[in-house]
Order: sequence, then structure tokens, then C-alpha cells
Amino acid sequence: MLKREACRANAGFEFKFATASHEASYANPYGEALLARCYWAVTFKNGGLRFWVNFMEKYGMPILIGKYNRGATKDEAENLAQVLLDMHEDAVIVSPSDIEITLAEATRTSSTDLYLEMINFCNTEISKALLSQTLTTELKNGSLAAAQTHYKIRREIITADAKIAESFINHIIKLIAEINFGEVKSPQIRLTLNDSDNNQKLERDIRLLNAGVPFNLDYWTRTYGLKKEDLNL
Repeated sequence: MLKREACRANAGFEFKFATASHEASYANPYGEALLARCYWAVTFKNGGLRFWVNFMEKYGMPILIGKYNRGATKDEAENLAQVLLDMHEDAVIVSPSDIEITLAEATRTSSTDLYLEMINFCNTEISKALLSQTLTTELKNGSLAAAQTHYKIRREIITADAKIAESFINHIIKLIAEINFGEVKSPQIRLTLNDSDNNQKLERDIRLLNAGVPFNLDYWTRTYGLKKEDLNL
């Protein structure tokens, strides 16, 4: 994407491309990408997973200790080491009676918790960046108040996204009008969100009608999305 000043340097170039961006500025005409906020969280999470896997490979199973006599040869020591490696997979070993093999249990649960806490923290940061809430992804239980609060935040994000789409579509309409009719006032669209409960509205309207409050045809079409030809008032 080019800056507007660069587009104007080429006649008609700004009419060939239209882009939608979030929080674009002169210094950063590309805008701010949503995934850019997840970069460090994903990076640290991947690193934490890698170190956690290494930790589990090292301490996730008992350490096998093989003891041999001081007079054993180098080949005998290497054979014993290979036998212990095979035992990690097969859990079966056959050895002479003078070779001692013991197990050393690894008990480092606190270190494991550190990896898990870091990964959970990164997951929370990613969820907040992408969904702007954690109730549907992180919390095991919740309340109505928490759900309503998270929904309110989510609705603000949806409204902001709708404004980006609205501005982008109006920009395209403006370019089309300018190409075909010159410098004229172009029509504009307006995106609105309607998440209200029609059942609550209907109950309210029935009470108002029973109380003698009339409604015109425009009200029914505007409130419930009906068509005028479908109503007989």
C-alpha cells in the first residue's frame, strides 16, 4: 500500500486501489494489525512449550542408574549405557547378576508449574487480543454479571469493526461517484447493530396497544424489519 501523497503523484493511481486499515497514521499507513499484538505472546509460548517438552523428557520418567565394577572395560560400560537407553522404551532388561540397576525418581513439580503458568498467561493474552475477553476460553465457570460485562466489551469491538467496514465502503462509493460524476456529494451507508430482544419489544408494544397507544406503519417496519407490503394496517 502506498501513501496518499505517493498515489497522487501518479494520475488516477489512487482510483485503482482501496484498502481498509485499523488505526492507520502518517508514520504507519498500513495500520495496526491485530495479530501484531499476539507476536510476543506466541513467541514466548512456543519457547515455553519447547523447554517444557525438554523438561518432561529429562524429568518425566525415572532416571536409570547402572552400576558396574571398577574393573569393567570401556565396551562393557558402553553396552550397559545402551541397555539402559533401550530400557526407557521397552521397560525390559536382561543383565548379569553383578550389574546393579536402580531408579531415581525426579520430583520437580514446582518447575513444571512455572512452565504451565507461563503458557496459560500467554494463552490469556492471546485470547484478550483476539476476542477481547477470556470468559469463553479461559474461565471454567462464570456469572451473569461477568458474561454481560464481557459481552459489552465484545460489542464495542464489533462496533469498531463495523465503523472500519463502513468507512471503507463509503470510500469506494465516493471514488465511484467522483469517477463518474466529478466532485459531487456521494451517498453514504451507515451500519448499525441491532442485538435487542424482539420478544421484549413485542411484549412492551402489546402493553402499549392495550393501553390505547397506536403505532404507525413505519414503526412496525423499522422496529421489526418487516416490509410494508406484508402489513395490512
